Amino acid sequence: MKLKVFSVSKIHKNVFLIKLFSAILITGLAFSLFIFHSSDFSPVFASVTGRFEARFLPPKVIVPENEDLIPQDIEIEKCNLFAGKWIPDSSGPTYTNSSCGNLIDGHQNCITNGRPDLDFLYWKWKPHDCLLPRFDPRKFLQLMRNKSWAFIGDSIVRNHVESLLCMLYMVEEPVEVYHDKEYKSKRWHFPIHNLTISNIWSPFLVQAAIFEDSNGVSSAAVQLHLDKLDETWTSLMPTLDYAIISTGKWTSTPDHFQNGEWHNGGTCRQTEPVSDEEAEMKNVHKILRGLEIGQFERAVREKTGEDGGGGGGNVKLLDFTGMLLTRPDGHPGAYRAFRPFDKDKNAKVQNDCLHWCLPGPIDYLNDVILETIVNG
Repeated sequence: MKLKVFSVSKIHKNVFLIKLFSAILITGLAFSLFIFHSSDFSPVFASVTGRFEARFLPPKVIVPENEDLIPQDIEIEKCNLFAGKWIPDSSGPTYTNSSCGNLIDGHQNCITNGRPDLDFLYWKWKPHDCLLPRFDPRKFLQLMRNKSWAFIGDSIVRNHVESLLCMLYMVEEPVEVYHDKEYKSKRWHFPIHNLTISNIWSPFLVQAAIFEDSNGVSSAAVQLHLDKLDETWTSLMPTLDYAIISTGKWTSTPDHFQNGEWHNGGTCRQTEPVSDEEAEMKNVHKILRGLEIGQFERAVREKTGEDGGGGGGNVKLLDFTGMLLTRPDGHPGAYRAFRPFDKDKNAKVQNDCLHWCLPGPIDYLNDVILETIVNG
């Protein structure tokens, strides 16, 4: 089955239908956000030194006392890491825009690109009912010795991979060992720990012919083969210990465009997080998120045999929607390009209110992932 998806400018009214169809297909295949393939850990301790350059960090924010403490009368059986809020964090990020070589894509290197407000770096994610330890790169590398990871999806996944690599870089520098012709799929190796991390470009997860430039502007219709999974990633699945598979922007990724979208002047100028009550999710994304979660839960029941079939499997859904929806301040905005207002302070530039600055809020996805690995 082949579906043609036309550019937004040509057929904007059909976007909802296309997104809905894609969501049903993708989530029906039980690949939504996160898949564990192995639960066997063999922690090996290693002494490895990293590098860190503290540059371009703003003044520290004062953290209110006891903000991190859990009320003593709460009994916690299993913490929901996805229900929480952003609180001030005086320690700031664990890496900088200059501490991980050239790993950060230029469009997400907001500080180098001249973003003037840097308070967005001084917040951390705090679950309501427990403490979330900061990502420990040494611990991750020790647990993942001799393992293979893959992050599969679109440019949001690439954004996440770069975040993880920058955090791990503080302990061991990764070596790029592969890239495809367009440098969209890449693989890195951590030789001391024999850990491999791959970024696999497959924005629709199914076979697709895509005709667009680096700014996402289409020159022809995208051709989707909805009955054929993309072999770019399926062929690698038997070799992986862990895979994060994201449905990305094509379903319900949070974005914060105001007064338009990416292609018609939308901007994002917020400078701090918002509350759950203030966060707004587009209706189409609410519908798609509900479909994704429902289909994923059904697939897990079938996989684990609760509905009469299945042979087990370690599969988990990581729903970061609420966590990221409350961070409209974390996007590159106008600073997706290098110093866009140097020549003209009133210049009209394209804003990016979908991807995330590095360092930035997306770093905390790694905190949640490591905690999920350690404590299930």
